[in-house]
Amino acid sequence: MNYNNPIKTLVIEDELDAQNWLIERLNEFKEFEILGATGHVDEAYQMILELQPEAIFLDNKLQGGNGINILERLKKNNQKIPQVIVTTAVDEYAVEFINNWSSVCKKYLMKPYASGWQKEIRDCVDVLLTNRPAKQNNINSEDKKGIFLKQKGKWMRLNFEEVNWIETYPGVGVKFILNEKEITHFSSLTQIVNELPTKKILQISRFQAVNVDKIIELDQTNNLVYIHFEGKKKALNVGDTFLGSLVGALPK
Repeated sequence: MNYNNPIKTLVIEDELDAQNWLIERLNEFKEFEILGATGHVDEAYQMILELQPEAIFLDNKLQGGNGINILERLKKNNQKIPQVIVTTAVDEYAVEFINNWSSVCKKYLMKPYASGWQKEIRDCVDVLLTNRPAKQNNINSEDKKGIFLKQKGKWMRLNFEEVNWIETYPGVGVKFILNEKEITHFSSLTQIVNELPTKKILQISRFQAVNVDKIIELDQTNNLVYIHFEGKKKALNVGDTFLGSLVGALPK
């Protein structure tokens, strides 16, 4: 992970105890850089314009309005909307965010925060990095069709169009599954997907990423995506956190 390029983050939460708790927890992850915090709608809007965060942890109930008011105001004024992690104690608010703002709302955290908060925040890291724009890597994705990866002392060419999917393997790193061979690379799945100079490879779970061009079917009911592999229809599981991003990436 390149910690020199952390996720610039703003916490928008009106309950001071919850705000402080979340900031402390996020600061335990080197992937985050906390730019500031507020609990007021107008102040949050101005901070987003001035600080340009990549991500916001957004509560719905705020001073002067609610979280959706902020998103609506940004959209109305043609301002860039950061990636959103919704924090709420009410399920219906989370559903409203995800259903109506799926292009920017990537995940939600239910309050009060559960004992498994480390995994929840790690999931937030994964989904935010997965959806990070390619320009963060300072690579023009349109210029490259493949790259070279070092494998057992040899440099192997990886053509992106040949990749079916990528899997994590403990102690090995990741494996690129091609039609006739596999290429291993010592890296985390999130890191390699984030650094690849192509938008075609999309992470779909903590353990797998898929080539969007290989997809032949997406079953949202059962969270499955299908590709053709070795003459058969192969199913890959899609994590809840990644489903919205996958739907948005499919050619329409």
